[in-house]
Amino acid sequence: MRPSPPDAGTTSADSNAGLLSQTMANFLSALAAKSPAPGGGAAAALTGALAAALARMTIEYTLGKPKFQSVEADLTAALGQLTTAQAALQELIEEDHAAYEALAKLLKLTRPERLARAEYQPTVAAAIAIPESVGTFALAVLELCRQLLDKINPLLISDLGIAAELAHATVHAARLNVLINLPLLDPPQAAPHRQTMEAQCQKADALHAPIQTHFAPSR
Repeated sequence: MRPSPPDAGTTSADSNAGLLSQTMANFLSALAAKSPAPGGGAAAALTGALAAALARMTIEYTLGKPKFQSVEADLTAALGQLTTAQAALQELIEEDHAAYEALAKLLKLTRPERLARAEYQPTVAAAIAIPESVGTFALAVLELCRQLLDKINPLLISDLGIAAELAHATVHAARLNVLINLPLLDPPQAAPHRQTMEAQCQKADALHAPIQTHFAPSR
């Protein structure tokens, strides 16, 4: 999420359409435009959804192969979890976009004016909760990628590795999207959110390390 300049312009004829209903070209054009949303939050959620989708593909190509029959139950379970995560992350793309548009309008007001609005605190809460959820789902995707390393067709291992890289990046991006809005809260309220995101990133780094090692060249 990024600050909303007072003179932010529109992006394209499709700027009011759902982000996921746009073509990729239009989405990227909207992302690049001088407009507060979509911004980093939507980009992070999309990256997480791409990670889940790519990991799903590696399973689809592995299921049904006799060589992997012994892990078929694990693959099927992982496929279901990735499908759920992808759907959630896709919804979060839209939710983040809407939440920041609402917050951007309030941030144009003076602090006393904002605090007087009944919708201000719920709007700030949504702007923080949504990227926290993005981090949670991306972390789940990364954990599944780690579990799948020795279970999917080796021909798809680079695709799984890329899914893991995208998921890892998403967790760290989600943290930034939370941190930018924490100053809108009182410090005691902000602390738990900060701790949550730090813990997510630490776990993501721990999961990411063995995946990196898996791809390290043998000596």
